[in-house]
Amino acid sequence: RDFHAKTKKWELRAGMFSALELISANPGISQAMVSAEVGLDKSALVPIIDALEARGWVARTRSTRDRHRRHRSPTPAGAEERHRLFASPEGAEAHRRHRLRRAVVQIAR
Repeated sequence: RDFHAKTKKWELRAGMFSALELISANPGISQAMVSAEVGLDKSALVPIIDALEARGWVARTRSTRDRHRRHRSPTPAGAEERHRLFASPEGAEAHRRHRLRRAVVQIAR
């Protein structure tokens, strides 16, 4: 709830935030890798990726090695919005809390 309140003006859900952060840090990442790292089932990640694409923040590109595989990369607009999010006090705080929670989950595993 705290995350949602802090990022309300961006209309971001935690899964979108995590996916955008992961894709931004790893341009060209596969959707399967995003799913594994974010900790969501592949089918649960599809609407998140679709929402990021609809906002123009993430783009899918076809692999040059495997025509069935698609890579996800941030767009210039996605990089700009991510920067704005982290530049705001609300976004920066939400980001710190989100990373802390992920670290705790990783330790618990």
